[in-house]
Amino acid sequence: MIDILCVDDDPDFLEITKRMVERSGAISIDTASSAENALAMMEHRAYDVIVSDYQMPRTDGIEFLKTLRKSGNTTPFIIFTGRGREEIVIRAYDSGADFYVQKGGDLKAQFRELEHKIVQAVRIHEAESAFRESEERYRTLVHTLPDALTLADPEGTILYESPSSLRFFGHDSESEAIGRNVLDWIHPDDHAKAVEAIQTLRSGGNLRGQELVFFKKDGSTFWGEL
Repeated sequence: MIDILCVDDDPDFLEITKRMVERSGAISIDTASSAENALAMMEHRAYDVIVSDYQMPRTDGIEFLKTLRKSGNTTPFIIFTGRGREEIVIRAYDSGADFYVQKGGDLKAQFRELEHKIVQAVRIHEAESAFRESEERYRTLVHTLPDALTLADPEGTILYESPSSLRFFGHDSESEAIGRNVLDWIHPDDHAKAVEAIQTLRSGGNLRGQELVFFKKDGSTFWGEL
């Protein structure tokens, strides 16, 4: 079940919206007659999507949206309004709206579009949340690896060094390595082997125990297995 908070100062339109959208059985709608009422309701429960009119007394839909985004609330937000001017649409998206649906015309068609946008907004939000969680897990894994991890582009330019890599090479911060070439930290006698290893990786191959002599920041060297 998708839980929606629908905000509009027209009680009749709120009732129509609730009746039309809830017919599928997949969406449940709570209603609020103003942005202020909506904010009060959101203190006690979370919603999957917020659907809001634009033109409302005291606080319009875009100001309501800005208030949410400034507070860190990322709930998908759909502007559902009869105001169809281009500048309103632009302001809505610039303020962080996920979708804009215009009222008017065929009643069934507009509510089909609204329902479609609601489902789409939920799917996108869930995918983004899953990506952020995956990214955080990956970042935690990388930061706790005992082995040195250096990420570089296909030309060998360093893009990232893990904390272990910083310790291995004696760097105080990533800035000492980012933008440099990996060959800068490999002994010249081993450059040919390093270039061959990079070419192997670029072609999709794997390395098995490639030993090289590396430089630390202070100029001392150490053996490492690539």
